Amino acid sequence: MNLYTFIKIGFLWFTLYFAAAAYLNSRLLMKVFDPLKEQSAK
Repeated sequence: MNLYTFIKIGFLWFTLYFAAAAYLNSRLLMKVFDPLKEQSAK
């Protein structure tokens, strides 16, 4: 494996990691803030 391929794969993993972390955090925070959303709708 050469350096160029390593950099491309590293960038892909880096991007996928932050996308997955953001998705999981949003799922967690939606569960936390759902009761507040229901209260504000009343």
